[in-house]
Amino acid sequence: RRVHGGIALVRKMNEVIQDVDVDWTVRLPPCCASVAMKLEKWIAKSLVYISTNYFRLHFAYFTSVALAGSIVLLASEGYRGVGYADSLFTSVSAVTATGLSAIDFSAFTTFGQFVVMVLMIIGSPILMLVPPIVIRRLHYRQTFLNARRRRHNLFTDSNSDSDILPPSEKDELEYRALGQLLWCVLFYYFFYLLVAFLVLGIYVSTSSYASDMMNKNGVNGWWFSLFHTVSAFNNVGFTLFSDSMVQWSSDCFVLVLSMLLIVGGNTAFPIFLRFLISLLSKVSTDPAATRYLLEHSRTCCTHLFPHRQTRTLGIILVTILMIQIVAFLSLDFYEPYIDGLSVFDKVVVAIFQSVSTRTAGLNAVDMAKLNEAMLVLFIVFMYVSSYPAVLTMKQTATLNASSKTHTTENGVSSNVPVETEETRLIGAVADLPAYQQVKLFFQRLLYRDMIWIFSTLFVITAVENKRARTDRNFGTFYIFFEVVSAYGTVGLTLGYPNTVPALSGQFHILSRMVMILLMLTGRHRGLPHVLDIALQADTATERLIRYNTVHRLDSRIHNDQQQQQQQQ
Repeated sequence: RRVHGGIALVRKMNEVIQDVDVDWTVRLPPCCASVAMKLEKWIAKSLVYISTNYFRLHFAYFTSVALAGSIVLLASEGYRGVGYADSLFTSVSAVTATGLSAIDFSAFTTFGQFVVMVLMIIGSPILMLVPPIVIRRLHYRQTFLNARRRRHNLFTDSNSDSDILPPSEKDELEYRALGQLLWCVLFYYFFYLLVAFLVLGIYVSTSSYASDMMNKNGVNGWWFSLFHTVSAFNNVGFTLFSDSMVQWSSDCFVLVLSMLLIVGGNTAFPIFLRFLISLLSKVSTDPAATRYLLEHSRTCCTHLFPHRQTRTLGIILVTILMIQIVAFLSLDFYEPYIDGLSVFDKVVVAIFQSVSTRTAGLNAVDMAKLNEAMLVLFIVFMYVSSYPAVLTMKQTATLNASSKTHTTENGVSSNVPVETEETRLIGAVADLPAYQQVKLFFQRLLYRDMIWIFSTLFVITAVENKRARTDRNFGTFYIFFEVVSAYGTVGLTLGYPNTVPALSGQFHILSRMVMILLMLTGRHRGLPHVLDIALQADTATERLIRYNTVHRLDSRIHNDQQQQQQQQ
């Protein structure tokens, strides 16, 4: 009965897996067929290994790319006296989307700037969502391929493994949903960049004010448009001008376009992505897969949240932005450094600086001239820059893991929990209200982040002690601002008088190495250390089987404990 039921389910999968060529190894010569089969098994094992070691591989990837980028930058800029430490610092800053520079980046050659731009794209937080989606789709294709082979062997081999359940209809739906998600993410990233690049390029080419500024700084207008679009959208903070965006403080068009790039590339990306998928659901040729993507959003992607959590995230982002704008206008509206701007320009600069402070690191005013109370507020918001998205991601993962299953008539759970180290850790509080779960996650994040920040601050102040005693511009507050900016991958700096680079450029080489480690760690602070449901290379059926097995074991342990208590 089980074999015939399995055959019936497999037959329903024919439409989905027709594009998977199952017999490709049969058509190969005998000498190559065995090699191809071994390669297939190696790929299957690799997919599982990648999903179970995601954090380690993610960290190793960024480290490797940064090291490779530093070698290329050294070869490009070495003749100008740029050492390897500065090349490594710039490379790490670019790939981690930080934007701090130990040397004058505007003086780099065009090739060196191009290398940095490529590093920014490679380390893009949005593009880093693509590998898990591709890996999961590959795992599904491997599962479908094995299902067709198993269906063929059921009639030809009496010893074939009939205990392995074939893919279900939900597997088919999730496979198609992941395909739509993959194209949505890629379309969102490159279409957003392309439109912004063309708009900015046309404006710079036609505006006399912008053209004069390009000529004054010796920068090609279209190259500036491309580089600035990539930098702002990836929230890196590198610019081709030595004073960041200060020269654009009276150009509202460029500031507003930069704000849209910053928001769309990081803080509001989950909101925009869900909105894009909602639009897709109205014109999609496969509405069932799109509905699945919206209803099981957190199962498919780490940054695609349910409707309620997405709306809450938007409210939090707007609230934080309003606090910063009101504080900026209250504390710095009448400061001498912006006296030359009109009231409208001051408001636009306040909004831009509030948006950029969270993650981007672009500044339209001289940060060292800001009111010190405003600097303290900036430190706070740089410190919690990723908390809204990270807490939402953790909360939705918890809800996914702790929710009860609902079995459909096909025997497939519509909301399948996953047993991981993280879900076991939160198992004791899974029944608590959502706000209490968020509170616990927030406490853990604060504890971990404080250790990294204050450990780094201790090392750097110890190394720079002699200079800090005699130099007022090298005090503990300035170093603390730089450390928080690096850990939050923001890139804002108070700088050093009469120099272009960040304050990090004045650090001892040991302090800069510590800052490099801090930037790498800060880039990964929102990444799950254990398996997230959206990162696992398994099918919906496999998750259901694993959950049912774990659930039966937990129930048995719970019953044994109750019996022991009754006996006692």
